[in-house]
Amino acid sequence: MRIAVNTRLLLPGRLDGIGWFTAETLQRIVTFHPEHDFFFFFDRKYDSRFIYGPNVHPVVLCPQARHPVLWYLFFQVAVRRALKKYKIDLFVSPDGFIPLDTKVPTVSVIHDINFEHSKDYLRPSHQRYMTYFFPQFARYSTRVATVSEFSKQDIASIYHIEPEKIDVVYDGAHNGYRPLDDEARRDVMQKYTGGRRYFIFVSTILKRKNLATLLTAFDRFRERDKENMMLLVVGQKVWWQDELKAAYDGMQHKEDVLFWGRAEAEILANLIGAATALVYPSFFEGFGIPIIEAFQSDVPVITSNTTSMPEVAGDAALLIDPRNADELSDALYRMATDAVMRDELINRGRVRREIFSWDITAENVYDSATHTNLVYNGSFEEYRSCPKRIDAVGVLSIVDCWYQPTRGSADYYNVCGSKECGVPVNKLGKQMPFDGDGYCGIYCSRNDYREYLQTRLRRTLRKGDSIRLTFYASLSEESTGAVATLGGLFTKERIDDTVRSLFLYKEQEFLSENVSQTIATLYEPQVVNPVDRPIVNTQGWDCITGVFVAQGGEQYITLGNFYTAERSGFTEPDTLTRLLPGAYYYIDNVKVECLNCPPPEADDLNVDSTYLTEEQPAFSVGSTFVLKEIFFEFDKSTLLQQSFFELMKLMALL
Repeated sequence: MRIAVNTRLLLPGRLDGIGWFTAETLQRIVTFHPEHDFFFFFDRKYDSRFIYGPNVHPVVLCPQARHPVLWYLFFQVAVRRALKKYKIDLFVSPDGFIPLDTKVPTVSVIHDINFEHSKDYLRPSHQRYMTYFFPQFARYSTRVATVSEFSKQDIASIYHIEPEKIDVVYDGAHNGYRPLDDEARRDVMQKYTGGRRYFIFVSTILKRKNLATLLTAFDRFRERDKENMMLLVVGQKVWWQDELKAAYDGMQHKEDVLFWGRAEAEILANLIGAATALVYPSFFEGFGIPIIEAFQSDVPVITSNTTSMPEVAGDAALLIDPRNADELSDALYRMATDAVMRDELINRGRVRREIFSWDITAENVYDSATHTNLVYNGSFEEYRSCPKRIDAVGVLSIVDCWYQPTRGSADYYNVCGSKECGVPVNKLGKQMPFDGDGYCGIYCSRNDYREYLQTRLRRTLRKGDSIRLTFYASLSEESTGAVATLGGLFTKERIDDTVRSLFLYKEQEFLSENVSQTIATLYEPQVVNPVDRPIVNTQGWDCITGVFVAQGGEQYITLGNFYTAERSGFTEPDTLTRLLPGAYYYIDNVKVECLNCPPPEADDLNVDSTYLTEEQPAFSVGSTFVLKEIFFEFDKSTLLQQSFFELMKLMALL
């Protein structure tokens, strides 16, 4: 495939948040996917360090896009022509700008739409351009990617876009951010602040970054501070007027504020690593990369309780009202004087930082761009409510697009869940998600009781499709056994249509070995982990993957163990001493890819069209439309998630 990328923000020594996002994701995507040709569209002479492989073809287009008029000429004229000239199959824009008059599938990464919430965050000319064009960019894009669940909901709500069209691809942190030992911290403080402790603020200075409130709060903090602490402000001055200038001019301790300007990555890593705390009181963020950079550096964080920042920080930061200078001043004082609290926040940050990785971001951006994953919600990040308990009848119905095909009760875990269903710690052990905030759980007992996860694919497989299934499994710490043969079964019909009768409570067979023996008789999974490789990893995630050739017509996938204990390689390792009688696995990051399919057309990538399969007949006025698979929770009027697909057929038809 010939993939063009907007790389105008790859500027040596001048990478900002979106620039770093572009650099970190592209170098991984280019390396991981040598089968594609990448055309990097620059707007000026490029640095060879940004040409990440022999499959990258740099192209310089004019004019240099640094003003609304030039933005228009660059994207609506130069980029559009280049897409035709180089016969591009797909265009990806990490800053959200796209050409509107093109038939090439486009993916725009819209990090946030702060300009829709205030007219004061940007220059008037930039504000007018953004509010006029970005709704069009979002609607015209084949897919939209963004960096937080908050931004996804914001974009969907403001621009009236289906949430299913928007993919969340969390940011990561640069590998250069790492904890400093005590001696290194002292050396950094001695070099840059004369040995004085300091708070650090890291951001391009814009109005929405709320430096004015921080200056006021720091001045009040210094009235109580006995250690003569400093405030280090790192970032380019883009905005310096009105209340920010007034706040600085009115400070009694302005000599304790050091404005550093833009810092090179290595210097910035040292400055953050030696800080007492990062202070990030922004009014509005789509993500907030400095928060996780501080987590990587073992530095505690004070940040805002608005927009995406609580989502990113979790319980690992002091959250404050960004408009309340007194509250921020109190947080500064607590952070400066309470070493126990600082240590607790650092420990929580170490757990929280495991969720964010540029490797995962790059994989998610690639999936969004190429839309290669034929599974909806493969990371189990879309859900209707936070899990409260592990229930005998299962709670998987709260996870969008996934359901349990039998009465075996699959479970759901999330960072927002209760103590029983939380992340990373829950009733059955401790494990961070492979990706995002949540994962599911399934159980395989010694007596052949089985639990499964099932979903419908985005499209029906065609005969001859080379299909690769990949998912990740982690054995819970409460297990007393382990199996090898976790795998995936692809079927034309839903599995429960055939075996539902085997799981009736009145027959008392749902715990008997006859259940899974019958399933194994009826079905043979196409992808199975080798029987001589038991999955015993309780500290991390094991990858289960395999390739098969589709027979044609498969449209459902079911995950689990389809074999009896005897055939499953059931073992009881000495390392497992808990009381759960069998093997319980956390499951995450399910991906189904077609390895020999042609590049997707724009229409193929739109979510609505995927619900109408090739088998779906045409309907005319007066004909009957039958909803075949509408299911409710027992004795309730609440629709289960497996009804989602059938209802979307009706919506697409209408």
